[in-house]
Amino acid sequence: MDKTGVTISSAQDAARLFQGIFNGAERESIVVAYLDRERRLLATKQIEARRADVENFGERAIIEDALRLDAGGIIVASLSPGEDTSPRENDLALTRRLANSFRNLGLTLHDHLIFGVGEYQSMRSLGLL
Repeated sequence: MDKTGVTISSAQDAARLFQGIFNGAERESIVVAYLDRERRLLATKQIEARRADVENFGERAIIEDALRLDAGGIIVASLSPGEDTSPRENDLALTRRLANSFRNLGLTLHDHLIFGVGEYQSMRSLGLL
């Protein structure tokens, strides 16, 4: 189902979007939701990777996609197939890099959600963003 144009104004809205994307996924992956300045969904992009790849995942492609889409900001979601939704050091590092890069471009990293089995954590709600 295409959810383009839907407004994502809270972690709960984002969780509903990402849960549909992650449903049934078994591998660790990252999904980026690109939003316009009114926080309406422009597009999503999923990147499946082993944890080692996620740790080294660069923000360049995300920034390029955001600029190409004329996005105002993004929400990142990471899937960890286990039950632990605690942000790991690599999750924090990616979040910091993206937040700094986006800030320098006048864009916003709205949140980074970490999903596990049936649960998620919002880095913004945890005060980490």
